[in-house]
Amino acid sequence: MALTVAEVTQAVAGTSQKELVLLLVLVVLLALVGVAAIFLIEQLQPVEKPDYLPYYPPYPPPEMPSVEEPETPEEVHTQDNLEDCWSATTVPHPICSCDDLQNIQTHLDWSYAVQNDIDFSKCAQSYTTGSGFIPIGSDSSRFEGALDGKGHTLSGLYMYNPDYPGTGTGILRYIGSDGVVKDLKLADVTSYGVDHVGTLASRNYGKVEHCSATGAITGTDYGGTHGGLVAVNYGRIDRSFANVSVNGNHNGGLVSHNGGTIIDCYALGNVGAYGGNGGLVHNNVGTIINSYATGDASGGWDGNAGGLAGTNQGNISNSFSIGTATHQTNPPGGLVGLSDDGSKITNCYYYKPAGRSLPCVGSNKGIAECENIPTLGYFYDTSNLPMSMWDFDNVWIANGSFPVLR
Repeated sequence: MALTVAEVTQAVAGTSQKELVLLLVLVVLLALVGVAAIFLIEQLQPVEKPDYLPYYPPYPPPEMPSVEEPETPEEVHTQDNLEDCWSATTVPHPICSCDDLQNIQTHLDWSYAVQNDIDFSKCAQSYTTGSGFIPIGSDSSRFEGALDGKGHTLSGLYMYNPDYPGTGTGILRYIGSDGVVKDLKLADVTSYGVDHVGTLASRNYGKVEHCSATGAITGTDYGGTHGGLVAVNYGRIDRSFANVSVNGNHNGGLVSHNGGTIIDCYALGNVGAYGGNGGLVHNNVGTIINSYATGDASGGWDGNAGGLAGTNQGNISNSFSIGTATHQTNPPGGLVGLSDDGSKITNCYYYKPAGRSLPCVGSNKGIAECENIPTLGYFYDTSNLPMSMWDFDNVWIANGSFPVLR
């Protein structure tokens, strides 16, 4: 109930000074409480927020330099990057390391692609000591897949197989009739075995295309056959070469025994020991076309020796030889030692400088068209036979010396 002015005046008049002061203090406190209450009520009211919060950049805004986003490089395998990349799901299955290559043994019908150069000296010590790399496959389990080297090099390969006659030595023991190996380079290979010793393969019944090998081969068996790339060929080898020294019995610079086709190939290494030898092949019962050899062939008391072939029982055409040939018992030939019954040599040439008495064919029982050439430079000129019959647009390159493969 509100008080009148008269009632307040009467109450104040009847109040002592002390009580009046207390009354004023009480009034002031009540006023402060009221102000505080009003403030709190206002703070508790909801505040409407804007739909967005404006951004005020610094002034002036800084100028940011333009930076090109770097491209992510593809993975590059080098000789220092020999981690396994074996994959059962990727086709062709990748080969990146010594272990990957050895694992081909587990699936002889797969397709493989080498992803990088492989230096065997950077792999486990077991690959360069003891037996080294274990040749893949056997007569009953042949390689029927495909191995694409992609132009890469396997270097320092070491195979030591002295106690197992009949098994053969090479990365692949047997390439089956459906097997294909292409675009693979082998460098500084050491291959040691009893018989049928090669670098790439012991026996080929399939296709070897655009492959090469350098290194050394030693065969210990008297009846063995040893070749710089393949020991025994009953398939096809084309656009391939070897620069391998081959020692043993029945040796060939590229192939020892050829019962298939060799086309557009060459061999540079020397061959020799105690049997029959040939700069390109030891014994040919198949076909050799557009090929040559430059190494020397030295034979012993068995077989025959020739600069290109020790013995020819098949056909050889458009080919030449440069090196010399010697044999202890049978007449050697600058191109072929013995050209047997039913054999044929067509459009072939042999380098015979002044003072060299070696005939083109040591003993001829077949048909032999072989011409002696007295100057080495003749074979550097691609307009001369037999090089003028070769394909220098797609297969061969003239480089001022002997032709080389593309």
